[in-house]
Amino acid sequence: MSERVNPAHIKHPLERWLSDDRVLLFNFWVADILFMSLKKEVFHIHWYEWVFSINSILLFITINYLLFPKFFEKGRVWVFLLLTFLAMCGTAAIEELVIERYFYYDPQAYPIASPSVVLAQYIPPVVIFILIKMMIYYRDRQILVDTLSKEKTESQLQFLKSQINPHILFNNLNNIYSLSIQEDKRTSDTILKLSNLMRYIVYESSENFVLLTKELEYLEDYLELQKIQLEGRGRVDFQLTGNSSGYTIAPLVLIPFVENAFKHSMDTQLDNIIIKIQIEIRNGQLFFSSTNSHDKSSKKSLSPTGIGLSNTKQRLQLLYPEKHTLNIEDSSNSYQVDLRIQLL
Repeated sequence: MSERVNPAHIKHPLERWLSDDRVLLFNFWVADILFMSLKKEVFHIHWYEWVFSINSILLFITINYLLFPKFFEKGRVWVFLLLTFLAMCGTAAIEELVIERYFYYDPQAYPIASPSVVLAQYIPPVVIFILIKMMIYYRDRQILVDTLSKEKTESQLQFLKSQINPHILFNNLNNIYSLSIQEDKRTSDTILKLSNLMRYIVYESSENFVLLTKELEYLEDYLELQKIQLEGRGRVDFQLTGNSSGYTIAPLVLIPFVENAFKHSMDTQLDNIIIKIQIEIRNGQLFFSSTNSHDKSSKKSLSPTGIGLSNTKQRLQLLYPEKHTLNIEDSSNSYQVDLRIQLL
């Protein structure tokens, strides 16, 4: 059995109603009855004409429920066309040799029509019916492909988030561990900040998009935590300009770049580290820039932690296709990231 689209995925109610097989068959049945009536001078349907209409609609039911799904949807188009033609011949034969012989018992007054004449009255409605079925079928296939693609994208995003979230938690727990070893008075406040961050990650960032104001608040709190690592070795300059209200952004999409800036600086032996984070909201776009001191020649050998940055690049491709630009420059003494996002 071929895959069929869930009717709920068709947004417009009228389109869902017209796509129903029963509605389509009923409309063709009514059209057939009206056509028989319009051929006569007086609009009237004899009781035996209902038998002719039932014979006709049985042809469309056979095409709809048997031939189309069993052969056309399986790619056996020529078999479908051949069997449809034979079904029309069978319907025409029943009409001429059975139904008319029963109701029109005078062979001289009602001679048997030639096959070409009989088929001529079936071919136009059958062709129209098949064209409508094809349109619905290919439309449903496209909706199904789009739905599966969306579900795949959402599952990918959830998987990427599941990797990013513990990654952020792991790095900040290291900072808190260092403070606790030193019996620093800021340990409790730092734990509270981390608790707020994790609450944001777990509850507020569960959607694909969040309020930009919330994301920027989270970013600033995150910077405060990261500054603990940098104490005594440099400074952090953070600048935010523009009005962020009314916009949304993918959650946790900026954090990995900030984290990477600290990582690239802290992995070296530099003592005068400078990290500059600039964010500007202008004309519906967010411009993010991150620059940090960097010295490849004195880089320490630490455990690899590139999960966040790699996942963020994938998330940008999934959530902002053709709506973002990302440039990364890694020189001998600095590491710079420039990101532009079209905000929603």
